[in-house]
Amino acid sequence: MASWGLCWRASRWAFVFPVFLLLLAPSLRGAAEESKEAGRFLTAQQVRDLVPHVLQLHLLRPELDAERMRRLMKKFLESLDPSRTAYIQSEVDARTKLKDADLLDLASDIRQGQLDFFVAWVQQFKDETLARDDGFVADLPKIREQITGKIDKAEWERERARADNFPETQEARHRRLVLWMNQKYQLFRDYLSDEEAFEFAQLDLKRSRGKWAKFDPVKETPTLVMKALMLAMDPHSEYMDAEDVEQFENSMARGFSGIGVQIRGCPLGAQVEKVIEGGPAAHSKAFDTRDQIIQVDETPVAGMELSEIVKRIKGPQGTEVKLVLKKAKPLPDGKRLRTVTLKRDNIDLTELRVTSKKFETPAGVVGQVYVANFYPGVSGDVAERIQQLSKEAPLVGLVLDLRGNSGGLLEEAVKMAGLFVTTGPVVAERNFLGRKTWLYDRDEAKVYAGSLVILVNQFSASAAEIVAGALRDYGRGIVVGCSQTHGKGTVQRVINLEELVRMPGRIKITFQQYFLAGGESVQNKGVQPEIAIPGPKLIEDWLERKQDGAIPWAQIPGRLDDDQPDYRLYRPWKEKVLPRLKEASAKRVAENKAFDIFRKSSVEDENADAPLKDDKDVAAAQADVKEGPDPQLEEAVKIAEDAAVLWSQESAATK
Repeated sequence: MASWGLCWRASRWAFVFPVFLLLLAPSLRGAAEESKEAGRFLTAQQVRDLVPHVLQLHLLRPELDAERMRRLMKKFLESLDPSRTAYIQSEVDARTKLKDADLLDLASDIRQGQLDFFVAWVQQFKDETLARDDGFVADLPKIREQITGKIDKAEWERERARADNFPETQEARHRRLVLWMNQKYQLFRDYLSDEEAFEFAQLDLKRSRGKWAKFDPVKETPTLVMKALMLAMDPHSEYMDAEDVEQFENSMARGFSGIGVQIRGCPLGAQVEKVIEGGPAAHSKAFDTRDQIIQVDETPVAGMELSEIVKRIKGPQGTEVKLVLKKAKPLPDGKRLRTVTLKRDNIDLTELRVTSKKFETPAGVVGQVYVANFYPGVSGDVAERIQQLSKEAPLVGLVLDLRGNSGGLLEEAVKMAGLFVTTGPVVAERNFLGRKTWLYDRDEAKVYAGSLVILVNQFSASAAEIVAGALRDYGRGIVVGCSQTHGKGTVQRVINLEELVRMPGRIKITFQQYFLAGGESVQNKGVQPEIAIPGPKLIEDWLERKQDGAIPWAQIPGRLDDDQPDYRLYRPWKEKVLPRLKEASAKRVAENKAFDIFRKSSVEDENADAPLKDDKDVAAAQADVKEGPDPQLEEAVKIAEDAAVLWSQESAATK
């Protein structure tokens, strides 16, 4: 799934679901029979039945006008050629820059379930791709020296800079394939023979060819059309097929059965980012961070999608899996490869998704609680971590670390904000009818009442922005970080089509926009840090406001006033001390050489052994809170310490 920062509701849709069922009722019988026949793919008739209703349920209630159809065509083409190695720019223009009248005709066809245009498009793409790949394979002996030779660094830099664009000519497209295969070859050559490395460099091409050889345009195209239509509405609406659903459920699960490693994609397969304590990998003592998993049960995983690698490593509890590792550091015998067989076991993800740490300061102990995402029950896990940190002595300060937190359950965001305030409004939802609903923290108990700092970055999104924004608006916490947060201010609902109307898959649809307690939406603007701490360079193109079809920013009247005890207590104090906290922080940062790397105009991560596979891996790497020196966190701790001292002084002065 491509969307960033899911914020969704887990309710049963008391209002929307019955209406949805009622609207679809006339077509249910036929759709159900077709669903049995089609299995995991939507049919053209099911697309016809779904389209008008998802358009009505969406926050903007959009029309399939020329502009949206143009976006649909672009998304459809990108689903066929995500790596931008099949089409050249003139072919892209011919497919997507159609006249308005032609686009409206296609919209009419979709509404009627007439998808012949798209089926023919996919069939042509399949035929041309297979023919082109066969030709490329036939030419491999002639171009072997290009694939196995050295590539000029300047050419590589130029190619990296334009990787998001389609090639301008067939020659440029061919050269892109050569360059990518050369990269794979050079990586494999580190530990394989020349012939083996050359064979492994062809894996991506062979996998792609195998996929398209089995692809059935008639059966599978309606699903591609539905996916493109949902993505054309906004960045976070989507049709989820079986694989997407599995990823979605895994992201919300509290655990799984596997070996206990956190990984990210790399050209050789998967790189180990963290070994989970207590898991089979940790017990084996065979794994270290930055090791690379290059083979799973005799199958090389180079070039394989990360989700597929994860699927191969996971399995029923008690079953075995054999992995080949390329070690980050040579083994005692000088070799870099190690084969290890592990027995899978249940892994508790809460140990990875919520972590805590203590920092001794002159003012007392400052705690840090890092939260990876808002899964079911996360607020309770955070409360437990805070209580554990306070067991020996009360905390004088706390850093709630939401860097890289991409969101999750809206209800959990409300509960988490409630850990730090007595009671009051946290967030409002507004749906397509303009109806607003305020969600309140109604539990008067506070888990923690001391100095609070919320640490964010551009990858903090959705539910994380709700917590950061609410605590900022109350004056309860101070938001710090290197940039604005992601800027996703919408709520999605997930509709299980199989349960409701016996169609395959689920629909995730942007149904509401949310507003912070002060009345502002974070949509596109995000939450701005109140104290800036240098960090990785902001990547503008990944912010919400840069995405196709991003929902516009909006504002409503807020719900905060002096009737709320926390607002009355904390807001005036924060306004008074914030300038002093900023000044002290700026002085420390200026003198701290650990921030020098962030002060440069451009930053490259030269420490990575494995080049990142794609944008999502880059995002994961930058968003991760890793072990080792963390000057951002250290400065956030000092700000929390300063705030604790000032609060203590203020309290003493008022007695």
